[in-house]
Amino acid sequence: MKNMIFLLFPLFLCGINKLEAQESLRAFQKREFLDNNGNRMPYRILLPIDYDCGKKYPLLVFLHGSGERGDDNEAQLKHGANLFLEESTRKNFQSIIVFPQCPSGESWSSMESDSTGKWDFPFTQEPSKQMKLLSGLLSELMVNNCVDEQKVYLGGLSLGAFGTLEWIAREPNRFAAAFPICGGGNTLLTSIYGNKIPTWFFHGDADNVVPVSYSRELVNKIKAEKGNVRYTEYPGVGHDSWNNAFKEPELLSWLLKNTKFDPANVNNIPSYSAKKMQTFTYFNDGKDKLELDIYLPDIPAVDKKLPLILYVHGGGFSGGNRIDPLISATAAEMTAAGYAFVSMSYRLLMKGKSFGCDQPAHQKIMVFQQSMIDVRRATAFLMTQQNEFNLDMSKVILAGSSAGAEAVLHTAYWPTANLPIEALVLPVDFKYAGIISMAGALIDPTMITSENALPSLFFHGTCDALVPFDIRSHRLCNPGQSGYLLLHGAGELKSRHTQLNKSIYLVSYLNGGHEYASLPMAEERERMLDFIKNDVLGKEKRQVYVQLALDKPCNYQSNHTDFIKP
Repeated sequence: MKNMIFLLFPLFLCGINKLEAQESLRAFQKREFLDNNGNRMPYRILLPIDYDCGKKYPLLVFLHGSGERGDDNEAQLKHGANLFLEESTRKNFQSIIVFPQCPSGESWSSMESDSTGKWDFPFTQEPSKQMKLLSGLLSELMVNNCVDEQKVYLGGLSLGAFGTLEWIAREPNRFAAAFPICGGGNTLLTSIYGNKIPTWFFHGDADNVVPVSYSRELVNKIKAEKGNVRYTEYPGVGHDSWNNAFKEPELLSWLLKNTKFDPANVNNIPSYSAKKMQTFTYFNDGKDKLELDIYLPDIPAVDKKLPLILYVHGGGFSGGNRIDPLISATAAEMTAAGYAFVSMSYRLLMKGKSFGCDQPAHQKIMVFQQSMIDVRRATAFLMTQQNEFNLDMSKVILAGSSAGAEAVLHTAYWPTANLPIEALVLPVDFKYAGIISMAGALIDPTMITSENALPSLFFHGTCDALVPFDIRSHRLCNPGQSGYLLLHGAGELKSRHTQLNKSIYLVSYLNGGHEYASLPMAEERERMLDFIKNDVLGKEKRQVYVQLALDKPCNYQSNHTDFIKP
């Protein structure tokens, strides 16, 4: 009996400790974010002791791992929450702490795995649903709480570290520092955040779930780019290195030392200067109101009109946005080089609909045609503004990503004799000067002729399962499906330009997927400037073919389309 009493007493104490822990976690208030479309994201928030809105507080958002997904608004506090409840932390880290929760079966970021279990992190212009909700949640937190916008921090573990690394790439101007724990990400994105956001990586070298090589590769890439990075690796630690990271005595003090836009944190960022973006409505028929943003060089051109880059975003004709970090960064670099840059919206005719194999082929062609009409309308509007902004409308370069690339290609090459009346808004002798296509395709390459062929720069992954690199059906539909429509991608369009002996510059990514609808805007802006200077304005008739090999297999049958929208 004495032994039984002895055994029961520790169990009783454990029960008390568990109740005390549950009670302390209640300090995290339960809240819910609701976006304009009715989508919800539960989250817990811990306010500082003696919270006073007469002050501004740092904000830390922490993203949980896969095991804490759900909708109970509790599981996400399993790892990390207790750190912020410690008396010393509450005293010395006077901050607003937020733990959002991701639903079961979903992810914070775009990710996929192959048959070997290796993770890949494709990046597209259209973020995941949960990433959109996170962005909206952060905006609401900034408005409804007393947040110091110069001290917004982000952290995450495992699945949450994947999300952390994608989020700081998508919105690098929102964060002062980040700490991903046992995570991974797309190494092509480090140039966006590596020298702007101080980042502290943590990983165990015995991690058999998320290999330590993922963090090592990212850290080495950021170091090579002279970015602000710190790395702590734990020998013999597996997939629970968050326990070690949360015990790092310098972690929270390191976060607070970092302030957004602090010049001391910035290494080798190009000094871009552009006039404040100006927004105009280029079309409004009472049903559709379409806008565009004009970016101009900071120093006005003297006695020189500005060549113009007209960019059309992607999003499967159902989503996407003309305002995006990659677009803004590209606009800054193009205007710094002396060009005007315009990003336009257009009618999203597939919004709320499928653009897959159940969408009839003739409907897909109609969507291409209608997007072409919008691009021509935007061009016509810019012609009315050419004197106001000193634009050279004889040097308009079309650029687009995915659906936007399909839009600009069909704009440039739609047969004049078959233009619908709504498209007849430009002078009959008007001609675009060049094309930059990122994962785009045409329904018929013979639309390109000796008379209308334009200098073209193509970026395309050879394993793109949505918009084919060569000749394949859109979305890999079968011939028996109503959505079966052959498209001709960059590989085939290169052949057409070569056949016609016209200027062509192709950059293909061996085994690359649809992420190359967006990544060139992060990695290939210098190549774009070279193309514009030499092939478009310099009228050099170059035929350049570059193939970049990627360390990944090509598997059209992967779950690629579950995560990526064109």
